[in-house]
Formats: sequence, C-alpha cells, structure tokens
Amino acid sequence: MKKLFIPVTLLFLSGLGYTFAQTDTSSTDIEESLETVLEETTDESDNNFLYDEFENLARHPINLNTCTAEELIQIPILDLPDAALIIEHRKKFGMFISSSELFSVENLNSDKVQKLLPFVFAEQSSFKEEKKTIPSVSFLHDLNFEYRSRIISDLQPRAGFLDNAYQGNKIKFYNRGIFELDNTYRLSFLTEKDAGEKSLNDFTSFSLSAKKLGNFSSLVVGDYIVEFGHGLALWSPYAPSKSSDIGFVTRQRDKNIIPYKSTDENNFFRGAAIQYDLYPFNFSLYASNNFFDASIDSVRNIISSIPIDGYHRTEIEYTKKNTAREQFLGGRIDYDVSNALQVSGLYYSSTYSLPIETSSSAVSAKGKTFAHYSIAYSYLPADKAGEQSSFIASGEFSFNGISVAQLHSLQKTFSRNFSYVFSVRSYPRNYYSLHGRAFAENPYDLQNEIGLYNGILFSTSFGKISFYYDQFMFPAGTGSTPLSSKGNEVLLNVVSRISKNIETTLRYKNEKKDVVITGKEVKEFTERFRQQVRFETTFPVSSKLYLKNRIEYNSYSLKKDSFNEKGWLFFQDVKYKIEGDLSLYGRIIFFKTDSFNSAIYEFENDLPGIMSNLAMYGEGFRCYLLVKVKLLNRLAVSFKYSETTKPKEKTLSSGTSEIFTNVDNNFHLQLELAL
Repeated sequence: MKKLFIPVTLLFLSGLGYTFAQTDTSSTDIEESLETVLEETTDESDNNFLYDEFENLARHPINLNTCTAEELIQIPILDLPDAALIIEHRKKFGMFISSSELFSVENLNSDKVQKLLPFVFAEQSSFKEEKKTIPSVSFLHDLNFEYRSRIISDLQPRAGFLDNAYQGNKIKFYNRGIFELDNTYRLSFLTEKDAGEKSLNDFTSFSLSAKKLGNFSSLVVGDYIVEFGHGLALWSPYAPSKSSDIGFVTRQRDKNIIPYKSTDENNFFRGAAIQYDLYPFNFSLYASNNFFDASIDSVRNIISSIPIDGYHRTEIEYTKKNTAREQFLGGRIDYDVSNALQVSGLYYSSTYSLPIETSSSAVSAKGKTFAHYSIAYSYLPADKAGEQSSFIASGEFSFNGISVAQLHSLQKTFSRNFSYVFSVRSYPRNYYSLHGRAFAENPYDLQNEIGLYNGILFSTSFGKISFYYDQFMFPAGTGSTPLSSKGNEVLLNVVSRISKNIETTLRYKNEKKDVVITGKEVKEFTERFRQQVRFETTFPVSSKLYLKNRIEYNSYSLKKDSFNEKGWLFFQDVKYKIEGDLSLYGRIIFFKTDSFNSAIYEFENDLPGIMSNLAMYGEGFRCYLLVKVKLLNRLAVSFKYSETTKPKEKTLSSGTSEIFTNVDNNFHLQLELAL
C-alpha cells in the first residue's frame, strides 16, 4: 500500500486543475534556476555550496533600476543578450515599477523571467548608498537571524550498521545559524554529522564577516574560500560544467572572498581574509592554517592520499581525520584600467605539514611547498549613447613555477536574436593546481588538456536554439589512458512554446572519446560513444498546479567488438500549491538501462539547501513526495519521502553501503526559523 501512495497522489493532483494561467510568482523556487546550471553534471553530490550561493543572491537581490549588464549576468541563468534586453527596456520606458514588469520586456522569455524573479527587485531610490560605519546601540531592529536544522535517514539498514563497521547511528544531522546585522555584519556557524559518524559535530564551521565598512569591502575571520579569475589557481568547491546554457563560460565572475558556510569538509580556508578598496586599485590578503583529512605513509613520512568525501564512519576513516595541515598565504591586486577593462594579479603559497606524493591524477603535484602566480582580465565595454555593449571577453594565465595554464573566452552578440561564444583552454601536462576548479573535461584535474569550445545562441519565431561543439585533446598519456587521446562533444537544445503556457525542450547530445578497455589479457585502445536524446514538456495547468514530464534515451557503445548498451527514463512531475504557505512536489520515475554505463541522471527537488542529482540505472522505478509548509512567516517545515525499487534485484549497492533488499527508501525533515 505504501508503494502506491505517491503514484496515486500524483494522479489525483494532476486532475485538479483545467484552466491555463500564469504561474504564481511566489511559487518560484531556487531549484528551478539551479537545474538549468547543473543539468549536465554526472556527480551525485548534493551541491549545497552552489545552493548557498543562490540563496545568498536571493537574500541580497539586484536592483533592476541601478544595475549594469555586468551585474545582471552574474545571475547564472542570464546571458549577455538577456541583460541587454533588460537594460534596453529600462532606457526606453524608464525605471522599473516592480520586478514583475520583466514579463513585459520584449523578447525576454517568460519562463526565464519566472526563474529570475527571486534574484532581482525594483527600487526607485534617488540617493546613493553610503559606506557603512560601526552601528549605534540601537541596532537590534536591523538584526536578522536564520536557523536551519535537518535530519536525513535511510529506512533500510545498510551493511555497515549491521556488522558494526560504522561507529555511529544512521541519522545524518545538519545545523546552521546565520546572524546578519544591517546587511553588513554576518556571523555564521554550522555543524554536520554524516550517517554512521559518532559525533554530532563531526564537522564544524564558523565565520565572522563584514562588508562595505569604509574602504574595507570585505573582512572575514574564520572559514572562507577564495575565487579568482576563471579558477585555474583558486576557486570554490563547485566546478563549472558544460550545459545548454552555452554562455556560462564567459559569464563566470569570481567573487574573491566568500565566507564559508557549506559542508565540503576539505576545500576551504581557515584563518582571515581582507579586501581593501583604493580606487582604481583593490587589494586583498589571505592567511589560513587549516587541517584536512589525509592518509599518511608512516614509513616514508609523506601524504599518500587526500580523501575528499569527509566520511569518518569507520575506525580506518577516523584515523585519517585532520591528520595533515596546510599553511596558506596569498594576496591579490585588482586594477580598473577603464570602465570596460579590469586586470587582476594573484600570488599564493601553500606549505604542507608533510610532503605530498599521491597517485591521484586530480592531485599530481609532489612536494611540500607550492606557489602559484596568476593574471586575469575581464573586458566588457560600457554602454554607448543608448546602445548596449554586445561584446564580452575574459581570461586567465596561471603559472605554477613549472608551466603556464591559460583559459580565454569571448561572447559576441550580433543581434538580439544571435550570439556567438568561443573559448580556448590549454593546461600543460606538468601544470597542477591544488585549489583550482575550472572549465575542462575534468574540472578537478587541470592538466594535460587542450580544448576549443564554440557555441551559438539563436532565437527564432519557433523557439530558442542553443548549440555547442567542444573539442578536447590529452597530448600525454594518463594513468587511465597511457597514450595521447582526444574527443569531442556536441549538444543541440531547442526550447519552444507550442502555446502561451506550454513549453517543450528537445535536446540531443553526442560525445566521442578515446578510452582504454581491459580485456582478458591486454588493455586495448578504442573509441567510446555516448548519445542522449531528451524530450520535455512543462506547463502550468492553473495558478496552483504545474506539470512537467520528460522522456530520455541514452546509448553507450565502444567501437571495439561493437559493444553497445542503452537505457531510457520517463518521469512525471507535479507541483501543487494548495495555499499560499503550503506546497507539494511529487515525481514518479520509470527507468531501464543495461548497466551503470548507460545510467541516466535526474535532477530532483529536495529540502531547501540540497540539490539531489541521482544516477538511475538497472531496471525499476523511483518516486518521491516533498512537502513545504510556512508557519506564521517565521517558521518553515519541509519533509521529503523517497523510494527507489528494483524488482529484479535482491540487494542494492555494495560494500558497507549494501542494502539487503530491493527497496531503498529514506526520509528528510528540515526546520527553518527566521527572526
């Protein structure tokens, strides 16, 4: 009976509404925007860092009446042509009365506007913002507090709990609090315990920050991260990936110093950072002394591996916790050459407690002290006599003391209907970056790669066409591919409206790549082909009911021995807003693939703060129900139940994560308090 509950609920909800209407603005979710950015990732992590960034942007939205095109394209779902349309509308008709006026911007897609609304506002203020000073004692009315508490638990016991390999219980705990004063001062703290870990605060994070305090544009004490240029030397834990948003590589803008409040346990700094403005210069300094997980070879007295999962469930995992230390010192100078051109320089040095000699291709550097030098530039011409700039270029050179890596991108908008994107990257085989995350075939392994990326964005009377062609080559052999190799990837995405409210998406993706397969006696070199075809329909049935369905086909083949696998997936989404403060989200998914090689990833709604990107493989079905309730505008409660069933299997997963049944179900519960 329990297995039928969610499908029956979905069918019931889908029959409630019949008239078409514009979706209620207040029901817009950050998840909709995130899916656009992360739709092509093949990483099953919850990506909470990027979610935090979206939440922060929603908490501090952009004013439509004072923003520039460069500020607008910092919103990940907007590209340069979209920003130009908004600026052009403001010049033609005057200040925006409200953010809903975006729906009247000519040639701006209404679905994109719906996703944009959480990140913008319209305020017709006649005065300029003054630089902040230390507040008086009457500051309490400007003090805001946000608290989030979450528990997640599997309902089926895993092998690690049954054989007592895991030291703790199966509940995953998460707690985060943020105090913010006058949009200037922020104090945040976070604790997390993964399932199987013993301590409730196995991971803790803390930061105290201030911004726009006199000439100090940013001050942070505690945990923080640093983003620079395109990420060749320094970037956040999240790495950009290719998607139907073809202009993302040119819009990427570093945020410099960011107070850390996410749960990646190994990719942040702990110390102090400062940013000081002295126009046309901007100076930043960073210092950190942070411990991280590592495997120590006691015989050779070296760091032999650096696990990044953050798990401390078993005795072996616990012995790796915080066993190594990094001392990090760095600085940055930004120079506004003109209103159009900005140039930045970076230097940092990392010293580890022991020499690093890992076998991981993602961290191939060897030694105890490392230094990076980097230069980045960004060129976005200012408006000219009523004409919006149609060109943007940016790039970065990074030197690790041995070789220079570089990434350059440009976007040219020829008309409001046609835009072209080009990017070139070159990462030598002896380049390494311990803290880099950049655009690449493997964003976490910035070495031994040359690539050319070309994309177009074309708007027609029947829809919006996105296309990219990415060519890449690995000149030297790697651990997995001992010979030089190459590949390419093509994506065609067509979004069109068959009526005012019904939108369809047709996507075709093809990837060809050289790989090595292991036979009975020898390893053989061959070509691997992946193809993906997706058709999706979305439409609001009424102001309360929103439906989406998707069907997707994947194929995986090897040129050698005519090896071929395939898979398909279908899902039906229902979002139903019963009242202003109660929303239901549901999905039922049917899938069948020959193996994990032809797995199909599906991005799904989760608790606020989490984005789940799951690989569906084998044969079975999955369903979930997510409920969000707001109480008295101060308290929000979210609950999710999900279940994956594979009828032909006897067990699921493997190792300590193995479940001795064919059902994997769990529940999520979260409380959010805002004062």
